[in-house]
Amino acid sequence: MRQNDRYLELIARVGKWKPPAFIFGGFAEDTLLHGVISRPHNDLDVLVFRDQLDRYIPQAQSLGFEEFHVYYEPIPGRPLVLNAEREGLHLEISIFDCDGEGKAYFVVIGGADGKLYRVYLPDDALAFPPSALEGVSVQTLSPLALYQIRDGLVRVAPFGDLRPTDIPAQKLLRERFFKGKPEQKLAPEIRRHEL
Repeated sequence: MRQNDRYLELIARVGKWKPPAFIFGGFAEDTLLHGVISRPHNDLDVLVFRDQLDRYIPQAQSLGFEEFHVYYEPIPGRPLVLNAEREGLHLEISIFDCDGEGKAYFVVIGGADGKLYRVYLPDDALAFPPSALEGVSVQTLSPLALYQIRDGLVRVAPFGDLRPTDIPAQKLLRERFFKGKPEQKLAPEIRRHEL
């Protein structure tokens, strides 16, 4: 079975998780921008909320992703990204938090100053209807959330420069969904995070 087909099968199975998980990253962009897998992918990025993580890990383990490792942990004891591998497939679970007002955010370490920053998701992040990727229903984050996550990572720079695949995807998201919208209206909300 081709690697793309194996990832499509994984996406379909993750789509049955309860409560629903949200796909973002490269597969979400392929879903929203092309409807087909346009390039090779190294992993499937899934968004879950921290207070529901213990409901998702057993579901991932039932798919053969038995052992998760912390990929990124800006605050000790509060990982942001977990990764597990099964026969060459990588499942990355990103863990978001909610503030006292119920607004979703993630915390990263600023590349320039080493301080902690919250990058907030837009209000419509979890409200976009499912779309199809090669006939498979995919619950993605909203286009604005995809755009703002990457833009926030550019602004705070915890991981350095964008990958070569990120730049055209960001441009296509803007052209397809936000043509003519001023840049300041697309910028994510970013705040310092205090421990």
